Amino acid sequence: PPPTFQAEDGIRDTSHCLVGSEMCIRDSDGTDPQTAGPINAPLSVTASGVYCALKTTVDPNSLIPPNSGCWRAIEVTAPKGSLLNAEFPSPVVYANHEISHRLADMVMGALVNFWPEQVMACSQGTSAILTLGGVDPRSGNRYVSYETVKGGFGARPNKDGINVVSSGISNTMNTPIEVLEMAFPVRVLEYSVAPDTGGAGTFRGGNAARRIWQLQEDATAIGTLCMERMTSPPFGLAGGKPGSAAIVKLKTPDGKIHDLPSKGAFKAPGGSIVDMITPGSGGFGDPAKRDEAALADDLTEGYITEAGKRRDYGR
Repeated sequence: PPPTFQAEDGIRDTSHCLVGSEMCIRDSDGTDPQTAGPINAPLSVTASGVYCALKTTVDPNSLIPPNSGCWRAIEVTAPKGSLLNAEFPSPVVYANHEISHRLADMVMGALVNFWPEQVMACSQGTSAILTLGGVDPRSGNRYVSYETVKGGFGARPNKDGINVVSSGISNTMNTPIEVLEMAFPVRVLEYSVAPDTGGAGTFRGGNAARRIWQLQEDATAIGTLCMERMTSPPFGLAGGKPGSAAIVKLKTPDGKIHDLPSKGAFKAPGGSIVDMITPGSGGFGDPAKRDEAALADDLTEGYITEAGKRRDYGR
């Protein structure tokens, strides 16, 4: 059966509007009404998620120009005033980088039932956006730091997923640490590949990133987070296991650790640490069939640990 999708924290009842992959291909009747929060999608954003997945699946060598003639063969419908076809004045900003991801992944999840050699498992499924804003004590000027942090790229029918890379419908580039630290009153304490976060499979899902920021001691900031896949991890396909769900924590100078919600604002006193592990991605195929040499390479490269190998592969 096609994968099912749970509601994310911070989004009301999205399990109904995104419940089945088949719906996404055929139509979206039954989708929830547009909400008060900015997760609603204009029909153009909904279409972009569907187009992305179908173009990738049908034309993996990109022989067809991605223009209006290409899309003309595809009909995308959704009820007016729904989460997938929102009308004014509903806020829509988060749909560009969250709902579009979800739709692209769902189409892949539907197509695996009859075209398994052409699709990939669920990627990180989110743009994983962290913003920090305040007054830079070095200059006295206000600033806003806006980053999208990369996670895993889904495993394919013939190869592993890719670690820590812009995936699916996303196309943003990495923010170099040197540029970030020069421009804003933050330091990056760690930026690494998080082991054991890619879903197990004949082909392993791409691993997530771990990125840790620390504010300067005199640089109190307001942060905001917009992230999916914190409660329902990216799914695997054809027997592959899901990747890991995202985790974001705030450690304040008093030593307290706070779990941050998937969407919303938070206050970060000077010296605070934001610790983010983005979602991993799903694996493809039965983990029991993974090549032993590939597992050995994963261990050598630090993509999995010995404990993770025993847990996920039973070896």
